Amino acid sequence: MNRFAIIKKYAKNFGDEIAEILLDEHPQILAVVLSYLDKTTFNYIVKKINKDLMVEIYFRMLNLKKVNSEILDILENHFENKFKRFENFEIIDNTYQNVTEKFVELDDDKIMKLLNSIKNAEFKNKIIDIIKQKKPDIVI
Repeated sequence: MNRFAIIKKYAKNFGDEIAEILLDEHPQILAVVLSYLDKTTFNYIVKKINKDLMVEIYFRMLNLKKVNSEILDILENHFENKFKRFENFEIIDNTYQNVTEKFVELDDDKIMKLLNSIKNAEFKNKIIDIIKQKKPDIVI
């Protein structure tokens, strides 16, 4: 069973937000979650954690016993609920076309409001680039 797949699923495109959400968790929870992640996702998340907290998490990981599957199920459900908001921004074939198509259909004021609500700078900039291609007269 691929535990915490939801984190891996969104970490590539929403890594900063995922790390931010994870950092709100207790170090023991982080130790459990990180112990189940693949190397790439693990490394990405770890880069976002300050060194003092990471030392504590590593210590907890080293002393981690087998975690009951029911507890893991509860944790996975917890994170799936937290990350549901990313489902609306899923990226197909590493493009932002499907999201941007919806943006372009809106009037310029609504486009600006939506753009201003996006926290992920990389995601926002890619959407802006595509919008400018489809609506060259828009002022962003």
